[in-house]
Amino acid sequence: MRGWIEGSKAVTLAWLVGCQPAPAEVESVAGTTSGGSSSTAATTEPATSTPAGTTVAASGSGGSTGGSSLGAVDSSSSDGGSSDSTGEPTDEPLGPFDAPVAVTELNGFASEDDPTLTADMLEIYFGSTRNGLEDVWMSTRSSVGDVWDAPTLVATISSGTTDTLVEVSADGLFILVASDRALIGDLDVYFSQRAARGDPWPTPQPLPGAANVGSNDFGVTPSPDLMSAFMCRAPLGQSEIYEGPADFTSWMVFEPAVVGELSSPQEDCSVTLSPSRREIFFETTRPATTFGWNLFTATREDPADPWSAPVEVAELSSNADETDPWLSPDRRTLYFASSRTGNLELYVAMRR
Repeated sequence: MRGWIEGSKAVTLAWLVGCQPAPAEVESVAGTTSGGSSSTAATTEPATSTPAGTTVAASGSGGSTGGSSLGAVDSSSSDGGSSDSTGEPTDEPLGPFDAPVAVTELNGFASEDDPTLTADMLEIYFGSTRNGLEDVWMSTRSSVGDVWDAPTLVATISSGTTDTLVEVSADGLFILVASDRALIGDLDVYFSQRAARGDPWPTPQPLPGAANVGSNDFGVTPSPDLMSAFMCRAPLGQSEIYEGPADFTSWMVFEPAVVGELSSPQEDCSVTLSPSRREIFFETTRPATTFGWNLFTATREDPADPWSAPVEVAELSSNADETDPWLSPDRRTLYFASSRTGNLELYVAMRR
């Protein structure tokens, strides 16, 4: 949760408590009601792209994956009949998102935000204040059609200070987190790497390179091909989206630059990209149909092209904040956080 970093979000949350009635608390992916009973006929199981060079385990908590890919997502699985200048197929056009629904089994009495999943969508990590300050929590499930297990604290990643904006790799073998464990009030980015899914996470180490050279660097998101990294940086107290070359074998992020096409005079942060790098979603406080933080998207015909002018994902907006998007490899499922019930909670939306 960035409310303490970006004061406008905290104020927005305070203003909007109780402004929006609670939506039906049904997890559409799982096909279950809030009571937990499942209906196989109602289950939607979107096809997911397998990370390049990995073998996905049948269970979200077990199995070994190939470490050579370091979580890269295979963009060759993109659908569509036309090609860009590289000869790769372009992305299939998709319709709008359905109405988002709360992931009730993961939401608690506190704030939940920053959802991030492995590519097989069997393991989820998120931030939660249920123990006081924000920590990293996680859950697993056996298949996309199942409800999530009860979330547990990732004790080795959490520090007792603020640990936020967590990002897990597609293969589940490395994780990035922003934390002020070194200096309270100043976020830096840390990483942790494990040999296999199901192994405990080692204590995170500071991410070398340009990601931690300034004040309040956070929200590092590797590009799907792991050749660059997006990040949020707030040198003057207002976050902007940066991108820089990266080497995730030596754990280096080189000097990033502002992504001008995604910038605005307002706050911009927290990106998620399609495997082809032609579609991006992010959070912003720029003018939209509703007040506060909203989700915007931009596209491009070729990964080398500039991004198009960002537009609001209006079907996901409410009279509250929508933040922290995560897009599935097949581009059909979007997890995010929303304060539409007066408290930040996790939601999921589908499109066809």
